[in-house]
Amino acid sequence: MPVATRTNTRQGTLDSPSKRTKTASIDSPGGDVDMSSYTGTSPSPGSLDSAGPTRERGNSGSGWNTPAMTSPSVDVSMLAKHGSAPPSPVLKGLKDGAHANANTRKNLRVIGVDFDDVCAQFIPTVCLEHNLRYGSDITEADMHTYFFFQNKGWGSPADAARKMKGLDRLLHKTAPVPGFVEGLKALHAMGHPIHIVTARSPASHDDIVAWLGELGITVGTGEEDTIAALWFTDTYGGTKPELGERGSTESAIEREEKLNEQLKEVWREGVGKGKGGKIKLRASVLRAINAALFIDDHHGNLQPILDADPPVPCLLFGTYAWNRSRSGVSSPVELMSYEERLASGLALPASQIEEGNGLYRAATWVDVVKFVKDWDEEDKSA
Repeated sequence: MPVATRTNTRQGTLDSPSKRTKTASIDSPGGDVDMSSYTGTSPSPGSLDSAGPTRERGNSGSGWNTPAMTSPSVDVSMLAKHGSAPPSPVLKGLKDGAHANANTRKNLRVIGVDFDDVCAQFIPTVCLEHNLRYGSDITEADMHTYFFFQNKGWGSPADAARKMKGLDRLLHKTAPVPGFVEGLKALHAMGHPIHIVTARSPASHDDIVAWLGELGITVGTGEEDTIAALWFTDTYGGTKPELGERGSTESAIEREEKLNEQLKEVWREGVGKGKGGKIKLRASVLRAINAALFIDDHHGNLQPILDADPPVPCLLFGTYAWNRSRSGVSSPVELMSYEERLASGLALPASQIEEGNGLYRAATWVDVVKFVKDWDEEDKSA
């Protein structure tokens, strides 16, 4: 696998006022996931040297022990190796995240971190750019779900998909989440290998590396490198029909109606019913890198990870409008656009997100650091 680039360069409702890649197959929890479109970029072997969130002790469902990476079908050339190269490329029977390599760092429980809205302020940037391009006035507070067509100002599923095609290369305009740099470096200083695991496509690799580099964060296996590897699941890539331009002729309107139905079917089957292989893919990636904890802002991304066998404990990050309640895309109302619901007088169904059983919250990066410190202390005393 090519070396990752190192660089120092730059029940309620919600409606209310990388360049070179290699593919492989990973046995997913609950069934095989086709990883033919999955891309990971991993370093070659090298040396690595306020009240926070709460959790219950002794919760058998928490999955604090790092899941053992035992899948023989993993192409281990994709996997980032921490410390000196281990004697065997497949690390089996790992217990509590400890590698059988005496030259590794003191704490090798891998932490996976989502990129958008955990590291970089993606949604606020998209809203600002949407306002500039389309004359709207939407804000982060209007984004009640991560399914954009459900929110004010985004139009139909096809409209939202077209807009996002033009709004997905804004990283150069995107500020870091407050406390991200200090928080990530604090986790690194504790000895945790940190992997970015993102739903973005590998086309974002160079942009992310450059953006991180401007903040003084490098990717690699050197002791000074904060991030061990970047992983791209391309969750939504290749799942949508050809969008084309929206037209006003009778045939164009008919085509638009069919397109919207196709997109709704993609959401309903791939996300709403959890059948999409790419939706489950992140859990497989976390299993493959032996992750002990995953941090993400979108609850919908976390459920397959919590349902995996073994589960990976998760921190739901931030106090965003889109992660205050559970939402989905399986019911007829959920598949309506914001404007359709408004015209019909219907509210978007939502339900409370239950914490516990491996799911915990962290409002800020200060909370993340506090959580991990407590987690490490509990592990030492176990």
